[in-house]
Amino acid sequence: MKATVLIAMLVIGLASGYAQANEQITHLANSGDWRAFFTDNDGKNRRCILMEETAFLSFQYQRHIAMMSMGDKDWSLPKYVTGPVIISIEKWSTSLKITTNDDTHLIFIMDWDVLLKIFDAMANGSTMTVNLGHSAPRPVSLDGSKEPIRAFLKCVGLPDIGSNPFE
Repeated sequence: MKATVLIAMLVIGLASGYAQANEQITHLANSGDWRAFFTDNDGKNRRCILMEETAFLSFQYQRHIAMMSMGDKDWSLPKYVTGPVIISIEKWSTSLKITTNDDTHLIFIMDWDVLLKIFDAMANGSTMTVNLGHSAPRPVSLDGSKEPIRAFLKCVGLPDIGSNPFE
């Protein structure tokens, strides 16, 4: 129980996507509505972030925790929202379980291999569709996402995925 509370507190802090007062922001790549950057707290606790600005969608990695968050400033979510969220990219899809939430954000902690599968599908797709509960599907354009994804993976310390030696 104690570990769950600590993870939930960490995740809510991560989901904001904004740097804390003592963190420096370093931009890595910008393309279209996609941004990759990292925050750093005096060389400790590096947080790598990939964000799509118009859909309020982000992927983050810090302290061996991979997560995705999605938000909407018009939401007024109750505490402890549950249910699956379906991510679809072309013919590929996966279901994510909501880990925690605040009033305007849903947070999903996932295994690293799930995040890599999402990125691999993104590298070969043009639109990601997010199905949240009973709401209309939310399309997210993947235009411009390749370079920020590569920068995010480099930030995390992993090799590029979906690279083309002829590009």
